[in-house]
Amino acid sequence: MSELSDTQWKQITKKYGKLMWMISHRVGGDTITNSVEDSYQELSMSAMDAVRTFSNKTTKPFDEFFS
Repeated sequence: MSELSDTQWKQITKKYGKLMWMISHRVGGDTITNSVEDSYQELSMSAMDAVRTFSNKTTKPFDEFFS
């Protein structure tokens, strides 16, 4: 699995989007050094990397990872 499809990313954000924004607010609440949007973007990239790493290590499809 090289990258997530739009549908797969939408599944992740539907399930974990609020949690990701909450974490981003806690991490990136200081607009002088880091904006909330920047924190969310970095967290999103980390989530994509986690899915890719899981898929590569286990050779399991996204649906199995997501469930």
